[in-house]
Amino acid sequence: MGEAVRQLSRFHIACLLVAVEGKLVGVFSDRDVLDKVALEYDAVKDRPVSDVMTTSPVHVYESDPAAAALSVMAVSGHRYVPILNLDDRLVGIASPQRVASFLQRYL
Repeated sequence: MGEAVRQLSRFHIACLLVAVEGKLVGVFSDRDVLDKVALEYDAVKDRPVSDVMTTSPVHVYESDPAAAALSVMAVSGHRYVPILNLDDRLVGIASPQRVASFLQRYL
């Protein structure tokens, strides 16, 4: 988990998608760090990220309309929504910044 926290910091990103053999199994976000790691960092830093990540995250498919990602963000409260292809393989992520960029481009 310590390495995952370092990657969030090093790359100035807010979440990591966790995959096994290309299949999404979880999301580890800055909120997970604040809610589940920060106060107990020394005790949990060597544990696997799977212990604190959000498992079975809500996702959309690349064939879904853009509004689907917005809907997931609004309904679930997640700021980052993984995007999968029809083979359930990761292809990207919808984030507030990417949504804003999309809206500026197309509206």
